[in-house]
Amino acid sequence: MIQKIQKTKLHEAVVKQIIEMISLGIYKYGEKLPSEKQLCESFGVSRVTMREALKQLAELEFIQTRQGMGSVVTVHSDDPRVSTQFSSSVAVMENNFRYTMQARLLLEPMIVFTLANTATDEELTMLKDKLMPILDSDDPAAFYLEDFHLAVAELLHNPLVLDFIAQLRALENDAPSRLPTLPEKNIEFRRRNNESHKRILAAMLDRQADLAYLYMKEHILYLKGEFDDFFQKEYLPQ
Repeated sequence: MIQKIQKTKLHEAVVKQIIEMISLGIYKYGEKLPSEKQLCESFGVSRVTMREALKQLAELEFIQTRQGMGSVVTVHSDDPRVSTQFSSSVAVMENNFRYTMQARLLLEPMIVFTLANTATDEELTMLKDKLMPILDSDDPAAFYLEDFHLAVAELLHNPLVLDFIAQLRALENDAPSRLPTLPEKNIEFRRRNNESHKRILAAMLDRQADLAYLYMKEHILYLKGEFDDFFQKEYLPQ
């Protein structure tokens, strides 16, 4: 059974990001935060959301807010409370990742199996023309320009499935920037990812539905294994 994915309210996401910026020294002890208006523009949220976030930060005693004077950071970047909050955000990321891997294993192999049988030749050719220049690129940034899984899901012409895949990808990408060793940032990881994508695409083009299913399943299990190793070796304390 698919387990419920842990949800985060918008103001809580803002709180998490501000705490992370304090931990990185972007917002320093004793310094004023940008104005409420500037924060709203930077984070792309409403004043109501930002005020709720600042209220929570004040309750955590990370900032002190005075009417008409703004908010001042009241913790140092190495304060244990900051590290605890950061660890909590990583734990949420880990849980969400495990849930999304379970959902993707149930869904995505069947998506490519179905498309290998039902997509038109024109649709598959368009998918190849869209993705191959990116998969063949030596530019590391190209890894992020298009999302293979979203592009494939679009061929189903099912908005519910597409929205679900997009939500799963968003959960996976919700990673604190203080995690520089994430597998996604490794060149070898990207290369293997692209090779897996090419095999899946080739099987779909050849109408080999069983192979497309198998390659997608292997690909997701590889992703799961890489991130499991990360959480066990790089993040979890020994």
